Amino acid sequence: MNILVSPHSAASNVDHRFLQQLSRGTLPLPAFRHYLVQDYHFLTHFSRSTALGAFKSTSLPTISAAAKILMHIQTEVNLHRTLCAEYGVPPEELDHGTEDLACVAYTRWVTDVGTREDWFALQVAMMPCLLGYGAIARRLYDDPDTVRGRISVMFC
Repeated sequence: MNILVSPHSAASNVDHRFLQQLSRGTLPLPAFRHYLVQDYHFLTHFSRSTALGAFKSTSLPTISAAAKILMHIQTEVNLHRTLCAEYGVPPEELDHGTEDLACVAYTRWVTDVGTREDWFALQVAMMPCLLGYGAIARRLYDDPDTVRGRISVMFC
């Protein structure tokens, strides 16, 4: 199933107005700053879930792959911190800012699945996000109207 042409909800996530504005550089600054903080929260919890997957694995190659993913996430977190500094978001807001309900609901559900179930179930719980971000990145990368530069590096 291709997430770009399948269920309406998948298409609406990939073609959301927020992403259109972000890719064209027209997203209002408060919305961009809010996104950075929420994505930082998400990355924190996604890192924890990735580490939990490493813990649950019995395969050294899988554990090593999780360690590599964690290093990639750390690179993205460093980019977030740099962008936040440039756009006036203090480090305290990243570490202690309010987390939106949608972020809490999804990340805690993933953690709960990972805690209660096996490695495979955790991977399945994490998959919608991975597929969604992948589809968004592909669409924005392929779109000639996407503004290229420091912010777009997060997706493209």
